This record gives sequence, C-alpha cells and structure tokens, in this order.
Amino acid sequence: VALGLRWNDARHAQEHLARGVALLEVPMERVTAPESLDWHHAEEAFAQARSLHGDEAEVRRATALWHAARALGDLARGEVVLSHTESQTAARLAPDEPAVMYVQALVTLRRGDSARAERLFEALSRAPGAAALRVRARVHRLDLLTRGGRGHDALALAESLDREFARCAPVANRVGLARAAVGDQEGARQAFDRAREINAAAVACARRAA
Repeated sequence: VALGLRWNDARHAQEHLARGVALLEVPMERVTAPESLDWHHAEEAFAQARSLHGDEAEVRRATALWHAARALGDLARGEVVLSHTESQTAARLAPDEPAVMYVQALVTLRRGDSARAERLFEALSRAPGAAALRVRARVHRLDLLTRGGRGHDALALAESLDREFARCAPVANRVGLARAAVGDQEGARQAFDRAREINAAAVACARRAA
C-alpha cells in the first residue's frame, strides 16, 4: 500500500511539474510579454510537485522552477531586486533547466547588464528542448542587437526567425525594426503591415473562438 501511495504521489507530482513547465513555455505568438506568462499558476504547480515528489532530483528541479516562477512574478510587479534573488537561487539549483536559464537572462537584462544578458540568451538559444523559450531568447537577443546599433547582425537574425515563424506578429514587427535600422524603409513598411495583418487575424480568430 505504501509503495502504491508513493507511486501515485510521484505520478501526480510529474503531472504538476509538466503543467507548470507548459505554462512557462507558451509560444510568443500567444503571449508576447514574458511577465504576462501565467507565472502564478506555474508557481502553484511547482509547489505541489515538490510537496508530492519522493525523488530528490525532481524535488530539486521543482524547487528551482518554483523560484523561477516567483522571479517572473516579481518582475511583473517591478520588484527587480527580489526577482534577482529568486533567479539566482533557481540557477544554483538547476542551472541547465531552460526555464531557469530564460528567467535568469531576463532578470539580468532588466537589471541593465545587457552584455551578460545577451550571452545568456545566446546560450539558451543553443540549448536542447524548450523550443518556445529558445525562440524568446533569440527575439530578446535580436532586440539587443537592434538597440546596440548592430543593424546588419540584427537583420540576419530577424530574417532567420521570420523564415521559421512567418505567422508570428512580434517577429514580423522586429523584421521591420531591423530593416529600418539598415535603411530599408520600404522593406520595413512591408514588415510592419504584415505584422498588423497577422495580429488582426489572430484577434479575429480569438473572437470567433469566444
């Protein structure tokens, strides 16, 4: 009976863990701003996972993700110092966990260390799995390239993303910004128009679904 109960708890713990991870790995075309991710329910899911799991490694992972979700919540409230503390704790527990890597990079960016944030985003973009977070990392790096005056590097990355995600309005918008940065005003206008069309179609689909 005891073995059965532990197995059942572990199964439920894995379900909570998977649900929490899924909430943080929502594609950018569905949730653009990272602070708008459902960090609150992710935090609850990770708390339930670590309370139920009997495996020490999985408890450590769930705890790291719990701290990462709390860091996102702190960022959403504008509490950068608290978010830094939470993200550092998460990184100590699970430095290679994609969601932890993403939150650490995001907090580093919000703290004003653009150079280190870019390195962290680049590392995440090469990490296995977590496709949605890898896309977010590439978009953040693209923003840094554009703001840093590296227009041609930004354009190359933007065009690469656009080939992969042709129906993503945030990506199309950044293509426009990158083209404008290198003086291609007509190309920028076309990209901005396409971003508006994609977004309008998404809004219409959401209304029909409702």
